[in-house]
Amino acid sequence: RLLGMKIPRGMGSLFDKGEKNKREKFDRFLSYYYGTETFEPGTYWYNNADTIQFFIELVRIATCHRTVLEPITIQKLFRKKDPSRQASTWIMVQEELDKTNVTAGELRALF
Repeated sequence: RLLGMKIPRGMGSLFDKGEKNKREKFDRFLSYYYGTETFEPGTYWYNNADTIQFFIELVRIATCHRTVLEPITIQKLFRKKDPSRQASTWIMVQEELDKTNVTAGELRALF
């Protein structure tokens, strides 16, 4: 959300596809935003969920391989809005982004 990504109106219809539980709904959400080749069952990130490595790769791709951030930097840059929830919204900390050579525009351009 801090990158300016908007959740489309009628998002409920995105999730109302017969999913039985929150996990299935969340999987569908990930597929919608990041593509079926990224988060569908059987794909690499679906089978190898590693949040820190995913954000490292996201930044690397957004900067055309110019920047590969260290895990400690990623942990400061992206935080869960509600750390007590497993499926919480991740937020970007602008002050930490300003310490890197990455812009919010580069990250936003991925979407």
